[in-house]
Amino acid sequence: MEAELVTSEVITYLSQAIEILPEEYAAVLKMYIEGFSPAEIAEQLGIALSTVYKRKDKAVEDLKKRLPSNMLTLFLSFL
Repeated sequence: MEAELVTSEVITYLSQAIEILPEEYAAVLKMYIEGFSPAEIAEQLGIALSTVYKRKDKAVEDLKKRLPSNMLTLFLSFL
């Protein structure tokens, strides 16, 4: 029960962090977390595969500036 609460809190925190990103970055990260492959993300968003990688990289760079290092490590484990 306690682990579920911690997990829920972490997911909420990470979701809030993603929401402050520009929409084009947030959309890519959300899809990665949901399990979509880069090719699927590119197809669904109608963008080039290279753009998917660039947006993911820029989103992670932005989150590195905003998240404490322990939360960033946890977030990156979802990708």
